[in-house]
Amino acid sequence: MLGVHVAGQAVAVRYLADSCIALRHAARPASRTSRHPRRTAEAGADGTVAAMPGQNGGALDVAWLVRRAAGGDRWAWERLVDQYARLIWAMTRDFKLGESDAADVPQATWLRLLEHIDRLEHPARLASWLAATARHECLRAAAARQQN
Repeated sequence: MLGVHVAGQAVAVRYLADSCIALRHAARPASRTSRHPRRTAEAGADGTVAAMPGQNGGALDVAWLVRRAAGGDRWAWERLVDQYARLIWAMTRDFKLGESDAADVPQATWLRLLEHIDRLEHPARLASWLAATARHECLRAAAARQQN
């Protein structure tokens, strides 16, 4: 996600897999409260939300997100998917796979992460782990295509 200002409003830009973008308001007005339990619990008496661990200029700490996702936190998992989906698609495009194989590689990569997320030795290096895994899945798909 990328934060930008459009017509004076803060807008979050999310790049989708088909090279399109989705826009939504980046922040709610301070008078509204979040229905998300973690965000509500972290809000102070004045309505401000304390920074999450490792948060620098809006970027969440990857290792913290990995640990939360490994513990079953759906919100953390969704942040990881938002942050790294483009990386996986980029790896897939580099291999010039067929349409069905190209669609299967990201799903297989996320499945591998789900299977191994609690055993990652270096959670802060998730980007390189995902890139390597996507590459292996692309090679597997290409080899399977040649056998058929």
